This record gives sequence, C-alpha cells and structure tokens, in this order.
Amino acid sequence: MDKDHEQFRIYLLGETDCRHGVGPFDFFASGWFIDTYTIPWQNGLRYERATLLNITEELRCYILSFLPYNQILRCASPTLKLCRTMHTTVKNSVDLQYAIELGAQGLVQVHPPIVSIAECLRILREKANACILDNLALRLIPQRLSVTLSTGKEHLSASGSQLVTVTRAPDKRLSSRAHVYHCAFVNVLGDRLALYGEAAVKDGYGYWSLHVWNWHEGVQADVGVFFPLSFKNSHSTFPYIKDICVVGEGYRSFSEIRFLTKEKLLAFTSYGHIEPYDVEDLSKAPRLQARFTLPYNSSNMHLYGIQYPPVLHSASSCAHLATPDNHWIWTTNTADRVLCLSNRGPGPLFVITARLFFMNIPPSWFDATSEDGLSVPWSSWGPQNSRCFSGSLHGAGGSRVVSFAKLNNYNDQDPVLLRMMDFNTSAVARGIGKVVREATTYHSFNKDEMSVTTYLPYIEAISSCILHNNALSFALDEEQVALLEQSECISTCQVNDVQHLPE
Repeated sequence: MDKDHEQFRIYLLGETDCRHGVGPFDFFASGWFIDTYTIPWQNGLRYERATLLNITEELRCYILSFLPYNQILRCASPTLKLCRTMHTTVKNSVDLQYAIELGAQGLVQVHPPIVSIAECLRILREKANACILDNLALRLIPQRLSVTLSTGKEHLSASGSQLVTVTRAPDKRLSSRAHVYHCAFVNVLGDRLALYGEAAVKDGYGYWSLHVWNWHEGVQADVGVFFPLSFKNSHSTFPYIKDICVVGEGYRSFSEIRFLTKEKLLAFTSYGHIEPYDVEDLSKAPRLQARFTLPYNSSNMHLYGIQYPPVLHSASSCAHLATPDNHWIWTTNTADRVLCLSNRGPGPLFVITARLFFMNIPPSWFDATSEDGLSVPWSSWGPQNSRCFSGSLHGAGGSRVVSFAKLNNYNDQDPVLLRMMDFNTSAVARGIGKVVREATTYHSFNKDEMSVTTYLPYIEAISSCILHNNALSFALDEEQVALLEQSECISTCQVNDVQHLPE
C-alpha cells in the first residue's frame, strides 16, 4: 500500500509514470481514478481508494491546475464520457478558466491583479472577441520632459542605452597590434549580458568571440575553461583567456545579437543567417543549435536589424508597482511573439514567429550536405513560419506589427492609414476580424533574386484615422499603439487604442 499511496501522490502532481510512460492526460482519460475500486490489504482487509469522481471538486481543481492549459482542455473534453466530471469541474472553476484563457491567448501575468480573478477573466474574454484600431486621444508633448527610468533589477542597457566596448589584447606583447575591427554588440536581459566582438591583427589575422555572463555575479574568471588562440604569421601564442566563450578564427560577421529568453540568444549575420544559441548553462560556452538561412544573402543584409522589443517587466519587478488603470496586467508569452527583420531601404520585411526557435527541429529540415550539418534551408522552415512583405516596418510588440497602409496613388508625401497585423494564433483560430490565410509573394527589385512566397496566418486591422504628418517613432503593446508625429510647430503623441467588440 505504501507504493500505491506514493504513486497516487505522483499522479496528483500531474507527473509522468516513468516506468510505464503514462502521461497526465493518458492517466485521467484511461479511466484511472474515475470509478471507485478497492485494494486488498496485506492482512486481508479491504481498502477503498479515493478517485476523481468521489473527491471534492476543490481537490479536482487543484489536481488539474498542475497541467498545461491544452491538457486541461483535453482532460475536460465533453466528447469523452470519462471526462464529463472534469468538464463540469473546469466549467465551474473560474481559476481554471482563467488559466485556459491565458494559455490560449499566449499571455503571461506580469502585474499582481487588484481585481478578482473573475474580473480578470472577463477582461481577457472581452479583449479577445474582435479588434479594430480607433483613434482615442491626441496628446501634446511639452518642450521639456522629465523622464524617470525604473528597471528594478534589470541592467540599464536593457532599456536601450549604448555601451562602448574595446577589445583587450590577450597578450601584452601583442597589445599594440590588436584593435577593434568591427563594432562590438551588447545585449542584456535580466541578469544575463551577452557580448560579441571582432578583433583584427595588423598581420591580417582576426578572430571573433561570443560571451554570455551573469552580470549580477561578475565575469566568471575562475571557472577554469580556457581557449588557447594561435595566430597565423606569428610565432607568438596567446595565453589562456579565463572566460567561458565561443572563439573562432576570421570574422563571424554578426549584425546583431538579441536575447529571446535568458536561456536562448539569437544572432543575425550579414550573410542572411539566423543563429539561435543555447546559453542556459553559463558554465559552458554558448552552443549553436541551428543556422536558419534566409532566401536572400545580398550585400545589404548587414543593414538589417532585429525588432524584438524586450519585456522589461516581470512579476517580481512589478510587484511594487501600481496596476494600470485599465487593469491590463499581462504580456505576450515569449514563444507567441513575433520577430521582425527589416531595414530602411526597399528590401523585404520578414515577420517570423518566435515559436520556431523553441521547437524541436525535425531532422529532415537540416541540410546534411552543410559543413557542420546545422544549416536549415529556407524551404524547410520559412514559408510556413513567416510572412515576407514589401515596405518598411514601423513598430513591433508582442504578436503585433504596425506599418502604413497605402492609399490610391501613394507617394511619400501623401497621408496614410495605420495598419496593424496580429499573428496571435488564438485570434486567428477564433476568426477574429479579417483573417489573412492566403499566401503572399514578394518579388524582389533585383531580377537575379527569386520570388518568396509565405503564408503564416494573421489578423489585419486598418485604422479609420488618416495620418497627415510624418511619424517619428512607434511603440505598441497588447493594448495600445503610440506614435510620435512631427509637425511644423509642435510634436504630438497619437495614441490608438486596440478596441475590441463583443461577439
């Protein structure tokens, strides 16, 4: 009986039976704990074991709360006779419905709620029904602004400040011969700091390095993992560099590095490659997981930049802050956001779902003929996980991107409409607003480059407000789109709320 009780407690926590490979859903749906049954004691007595049918509904809610939202839905499916009890339990539980709604919309809670869970659920459902862009307010910005930046435990560079870095020569004897060849890149998320740099030696030899540290604890100089570097055309050998990093000869030509999460770093190269690195274990060097190739690798790829606005707030850092007046306390889950590649020129705009970089890549996607076997051709991953547009991107946040919609006979001086595209899978699945599923084909201005067809579905909304002034800057989140316009006399801040209509 001790083993039975121990096994029962494991299942209550929603874990997997390692001996039989039984998962939480398989465990519930197969009939376990559905009907009351008895087990004989060793001394001949019989013991009636509690099941999901005869335990209290509160305990059933507690058990189900350990499961992901999609498994809660599967367990509570009304089509399964054995799950009707759990279907009623979920239907009667506001907490479980709230968890399901959060998961379905790809949101995570970052502010402590000051209203009831029932009210939070109502807000989420109301916002999920339908959306339009509606002009609500026009705010004048004074000539003088007083800005206070609060990042909690975050690094100051996480808010956009720039750091000037200089390489240090690994050998004092070569200090006069080494210099920064290209600009170094720094990116910070939470307590993680990533640094990429390239250095050249006058003899024509260069090297690149990628570092990731916990800046709260300082540089890990005593870890004991060293990388000896030897230079061509030189009889000297660098002493050991006391640091955990990736080091290579030549130039990697990174255009930008960006944290997706503290455990995953993304690099974009001027050759048109997107490279995710595993940086979860800081006692090991960053590990390249794949090399996603873009359909274009032209010489202007170094002009492209990644638009993936960091989430500066977390549940812990927001605990002391007041909840917004509209009670919007959520942000988009990392994997449900979109990443954008764009430049200021006439080149294509790529909108890529971040879920691509968190999935287990099918082995068939990799190009076995590549040098290291990590290259993933565009044809394997691109069309179904991205959208390629013409024109410029003006803002990105969460699962949404904002650009201008062209009017008839459009030119740079004409007024435009604000266009928003939402790639939230929940909104697309619910058929909210105008759903675009048809494939789009981008035709390059360069005749030597191929046309690109993509079909990642999205929701499209176009504002009814015509913009007459040139927008200087955009910012958006799950609730609002703010744009800064420049007129002849004053600067104005146009706030467009993402309104939602009842079903």
